[in-house]
Amino acid sequence: MAGCGTCGSCRPDHSSKAPQSPSLVNLEVVRSIFSQAVINMMRRHISNAQGELDTEKMLEKDAFLAQWLGDTFTGKNPHFEIGPENWNPNGLAAFLRENLAHLPQAKDLLIGDDEEVIYSISKLFKDQAQGAISGFLAEGNFSTYPEELPPYASQFIEAWAMLYTGAPL
Repeated sequence: MAGCGTCGSCRPDHSSKAPQSPSLVNLEVVRSIFSQAVINMMRRHISNAQGELDTEKMLEKDAFLAQWLGDTFTGKNPHFEIGPENWNPNGLAAFLRENLAHLPQAKDLLIGDDEEVIYSISKLFKDQAQGAISGFLAEGNFSTYPEELPPYASQFIEAWAMLYTGAPL
């Protein structure tokens, strides 16, 4: 509450009003990151299908996205706040190891230091998203709006967001 400055009984509000960067442990923030990643990839794949973007350039941009995700979730992106108690990268890498060890496609990706694990799993996201997008396009879904993607796209995004925030799976 802001003080009126005249009555003496009102106390001025001295709390911090400094803007904070979005947190990488906030499910909404991380869901938005993965949703935008899928939408951006979808736009590139549509452009490729229409002959506006060659395949090599599309794959290069998708690889850059995986690198950006790795940078972001290892705490190297200054536009995002890392989680408490060194969640990014240590806690996240431990969570990924624990929750993905049963997946044959992830087993070899969970070896290495914490940052290597996060970069490797970010590449796995990219690879799985490319497969899902191929499915969307094969079904004739050319929408680039999150609310118009098929339900399994939302489930795919939600699963990755939950995984990267340490939410119960």
